[in-house]
Amino acid sequence: MRAACLRLRGKAWEVPEHPIADLRAQAGGQGGPSLRRCAAALRSMAGARQWQTAAALLEDMARHGPRPDRVCLNAGIGACGRASAWQPALALLETMRTHGLADTISFNATITACARARQWQVGLLLLQALQADGRLPPSATTLGAAVSACEKGEFWRGALHLLAEGIGESPRLKPNILAFSAAVNACGRGLRWDFSLRLLSEAREANLELDAITYNCAVGACARARRWEDALSLVSEMWAFDIVPDYVTRKLAATAVGSQGERLEEAFRRPVQASAVSVDKAALDGRIYGHTPVLQDEVIQALCAAAPSDGVLADATFGRGGHTRALLDRLPRATVFALDVDPSAVSEARRLAVLEPRLRPLHAAFGDLAEVLPDVQLHGVLADLGVSSPQLDQKHRGFSPCEDGPLDLRMNPETGIPASEWLDSVSPEELAAVIGRYGEDRDPFLAARLAEAICARRPMTRTTQLAEVVALIKERICGKNPFQEPARLTFQAIRSHLNQEFQQLEALLPAAFARLVLGGRAVIICFKGAEVATVRRWLRRNEECKPELVRGWSQERVKELYPLLQKSHEDQSWCAIEVQEPLRPSEAELQANTRARSARALVLEKRPRQEKKSDARFAGLHKAVPPGQFQRRSLAPSASFFEASRRSVFKVTARLR
Repeated sequence: MRAACLRLRGKAWEVPEHPIADLRAQAGGQGGPSLRRCAAALRSMAGARQWQTAAALLEDMARHGPRPDRVCLNAGIGACGRASAWQPALALLETMRTHGLADTISFNATITACARARQWQVGLLLLQALQADGRLPPSATTLGAAVSACEKGEFWRGALHLLAEGIGESPRLKPNILAFSAAVNACGRGLRWDFSLRLLSEAREANLELDAITYNCAVGACARARRWEDALSLVSEMWAFDIVPDYVTRKLAATAVGSQGERLEEAFRRPVQASAVSVDKAALDGRIYGHTPVLQDEVIQALCAAAPSDGVLADATFGRGGHTRALLDRLPRATVFALDVDPSAVSEARRLAVLEPRLRPLHAAFGDLAEVLPDVQLHGVLADLGVSSPQLDQKHRGFSPCEDGPLDLRMNPETGIPASEWLDSVSPEELAAVIGRYGEDRDPFLAARLAEAICARRPMTRTTQLAEVVALIKERICGKNPFQEPARLTFQAIRSHLNQEFQQLEALLPAAFARLVLGGRAVIICFKGAEVATVRRWLRRNEECKPELVRGWSQERVKELYPLLQKSHEDQSWCAIEVQEPLRPSEAELQANTRARSARALVLEKRPRQEKKSDARFAGLHKAVPPGQFQRRSLAPSASFFEASRRSVFKVTARLR
């Protein structure tokens, strides 16, 4: 099993948001971490796309125990799939087949990994192997993953063939809406718009719940074939089925219509009752539900100073849209993409986009900026890392320790598990680590005592149950503070962990700067010291070194303290700087909105790097330092793993043939 897993060289593990070292340290002399704890760690790594670290943990488990089971190995394949690492995924699948651990989920995850890496031939071979085996029944998810692989490979005939087979098989293999959407898109890429429309009709006849994604695939098929009448007919059909066309729909329809812009405007015009207009505009301005945008004037001024009037910006955390509305007002011809993972916020943004066509809503977490805006150049990016007032005030969301409601704490109630379920299964050691890392980080003993008290009182299903336990412990240890809610930091810590907020932030920063134009700015509104530290750690790795600041330093210290020097100008031609002191709320704002008291906005700017060829200190510096050498604990895979992966891939593909 070791041959298919990663091996890390070093004395300790280090994962930014889920430290592997603690898995063994927490277990002490009790025989190492449990399988349940290892599986939870692997799932967290999969969500953060840390496939090397996941494989490293599997290697450590294979060497020292506990031996990885089916759940752990499937989580490892999922981590590889999220990162499009199809070869390691195949290697893990081969290991599972050798040991009799592979199941349908294993094949589904591996086919998905192949689809994301555009290795559709390998994905179809895996489907054939699964069907020929007979012992593992394929599912609708298997079919959807295989159709998606055909779509990525622009193999529309294969997608249609798979759908035809699925429709004729048992109900277990009935295609779902994801499979139909992928097939519609595959036909569109193959310029078979007629098949795309036929598939859309069949999906409707099968009583599948169509969404904007499915219609966008069909509109795109018509746009490629210049079938503007059919494209606009699909837009009208979306309105009829109460599906709001989004920015992608409009862009595709505009491509189909071409110069006949008046027909496009007519198709996207939807009547709005006059009585609702004022409410809609107030919501877009962020004034309803008691929501007041934090640092609005200061943030807008910082962003608009570097953005033209017709610029393109992204509000990565739309919330209730206060900052977005202010941006659109200040920049009369600007376009703002609004991202949010909260379905209620996205629904509100889509409804309001009918009034303001320059607003482009996207249902995505802020860490998924690279996926939803792959080719867009931006002049500014905004991320407000706080919880919006409506989320705090809505009892059923469970964000506030002051309101009695279900203990949920999820930004997107449609994904993941609520806090109540997580608290039922988490160990006191892991809970203490979460509270210590994201909440009571200055007092590890207090974090450990809080964790023990919470675990002793479970199950907990209400916010007040958790708040009472935390308040009791903190008052006995720290005394009563009438000016602060005792459970605020504990709720904040659990919320950050469940929603992977720090992983999202670490993914947002490089994605934002990769899309910013030179001179563009990113403003990050932070509410916790750990958030500020995360932003500044990334900033330090991408800061440019000025020779006059390092006179008298050794080359080793210069290279260690300015990691950007490890990259050549060709690899990264830009640097990041913090252009001003962090923005803080004024006294007037604090009096009007007490929730802004801990807010700090960091203003970062993308600038070109200066060539260092004329300075002897920097000459050839990036060549002398291998990438990653100065990381304290390396997370790079060993060369032996890649060789083992290569052999496993050849072995699997040869067997499938």
